[in-house]
Amino acid sequence: MFDADIESNDESDNEKPLVRKNRKKQKVLKRRINNRKRRFLQCIGICGILVLLILGICVLVNIFNTNVEIPYFHSSAKRILLWKSYSWLPELIPTLSGEVFSCESTKCILEFSNETYIDPNKFDAVVIDALRAKDYRLISNRNSRSLFVGAFRNPPKNVALNYSANMFNGYFDVLMSYRLNSDIVWTHYEVRDLNNVHKAPTLHPNWNDAAPMHQDDIYSLKIFAENKFKLVTSFPTSNTDSEFQNLVNQLNTVITIDVCANCDLRQLTILYKFILISAEAICADYVPKIFYEALKHRIVPVIYGNVDFSRFAPPTNFIRADEFSNAEQLGNFLKYLDKTPDAYLRYLTFTYQYDIVLSPLPICNLCNLLENDNLMYYQRTNVSRLLGDDCVF
Repeated sequence: MFDADIESNDESDNEKPLVRKNRKKQKVLKRRINNRKRRFLQCIGICGILVLLILGICVLVNIFNTNVEIPYFHSSAKRILLWKSYSWLPELIPTLSGEVFSCESTKCILEFSNETYIDPNKFDAVVIDALRAKDYRLISNRNSRSLFVGAFRNPPKNVALNYSANMFNGYFDVLMSYRLNSDIVWTHYEVRDLNNVHKAPTLHPNWNDAAPMHQDDIYSLKIFAENKFKLVTSFPTSNTDSEFQNLVNQLNTVITIDVCANCDLRQLTILYKFILISAEAICADYVPKIFYEALKHRIVPVIYGNVDFSRFAPPTNFIRADEFSNAEQLGNFLKYLDKTPDAYLRYLTFTYQYDIVLSPLPICNLCNLLENDNLMYYQRTNVSRLLGDDCVF
């Protein structure tokens, strides 16, 4: 029995290291499992936090976009109504009703309406087609804080516009038009120098600081001019008047003038040295688009009319027909320039010293006016002070 007891004790002694070893393995295994669970839970927690952050950002962006879409959330943005202005609306502003339109330094909320009766008190400004104002029977409620803006980009065609005090007084506070003395000037193009500084149109331009011509530019311009082998073409518009036609007929007795009503202007600029331009409307501050196109494509415009063209382009880059006492003198001068390349080249330097760009949207100027100017100056003032019988029909 003693021997048996000894054997059993020996077996138990042999089993203890195995048990301890197994227990140790189990602990290690358990620890690994716990670590894996902990890492898994940590990953889930991190992913959850990231998801919450993404959702939070999306919610904030959605709230911001919602505020942009709802004009009433923008207390700082001025509200402008374009009323019954669909005929020229696409040229004025490319946006949708109720959207916030951002200019360089200001924001405005634009709304469009064709309704007969509106409440002007909801808006900071109401823009109306001034040439049709009588047809609209403008709102009689002048006790609002709104500015009433009379707008027209072009003079009326074929019909004399009565620029009398009776038409504009009591209707508009602000004038937005092609007239250079308007509160907001609205023209087709503007001239900038090579530093992108606005030069024209303006009532008092400065053309004495033009960039000097380089020799390489003069040489290339000379080559361009030498390839022009025709002298004068005319480009009549739909409103060409009898006075312009008389000028063409009289010049034809001195030089040959090719009349081209439906030609491609760019093709003409390659062939011809001069282009006679008829005015679309003989108004003091109205310049037809073809005048800018001629300057841009380096064909010298020969113009006439009641317009001070030096407010729109350097006087060294165009020829005024009315500065000559008769058509014969004008024709002889054109023939002189044709035979004198250096004298002719002086009229072609425009594109080497200036750029012609589309004019900024006038609605931005209106936004700036609403934001920065003293509106009491404009309210209830007579905009007819800016107008006069400047157009001849």
